[in-house]
Amino acid sequence: MSEIVVVADPAELARKVALRTASELALAIEERGFGFVALPGGSFARVLFEEFVELSLQWDKVEFFFTDECGVPPEHPASRFAAANLILLKNQRIGAHQLHRVEADHHDLEWAADRYAEELPDEGFDVMLFELGADGHIASLFPSSPAFEESERLLVPVEVEQKPKRRVTMTPAAIALARTTILYAQGRDKAAAVERALLGPLDPRACPAQLLRDGVWLIERGAAPRTSC
Repeated sequence: MSEIVVVADPAELARKVALRTASELALAIEERGFGFVALPGGSFARVLFEEFVELSLQWDKVEFFFTDECGVPPEHPASRFAAANLILLKNQRIGAHQLHRVEADHHDLEWAADRYAEELPDEGFDVMLFELGADGHIASLFPSSPAFEESERLLVPVEVEQKPKRRVTMTPAAIALARTTILYAQGRDKAAAVERALLGPLDPRACPAQLLRDGVWLIERGAAPRTSC
């Protein structure tokens, strides 16, 4: 059963996502002394990371990973790592060694995917974060992605229509291991995707966000579907 929360505006959305993420990580730290989070890409990630650094949490006990990465150098504006590295390290309790980068700038993305998979926590993530795309994609899992053919590997290289085309993404198998998933959506252009993901016929290959149906959904009012969930 999904947990669906509709918020008033993007600022409240960022706060709610950050607070819920911190709550899940605090629980993990209390249980075993450390926590694992998979960070999103997307346009809203920078706003979200700014909220993170203001929160009181034992950030030194958190390991940060990425749900996907573009095949670009780590300092490139499209790099997921670049945004996190720039913003999260403002918090003095977060060290550079806690940010686990996908080496997606390597010429062999098969190698990069397998190497990163070796770093992932055996028990899965305490929380994984995803921004919803207007076409229903999450991470770099786009509709009809060949990644849906993979049942064992946790990361695979993919080529997508959007630039940068070459990427590495976590697979449905990796998502299934997460204790909590949080999907967030903002803007009227996402409303149809939200409605399809939550209320449409179940077909994750056509609407990858349906993989997260049973997770936490934080939705800015403009993206909320007209039909009741």
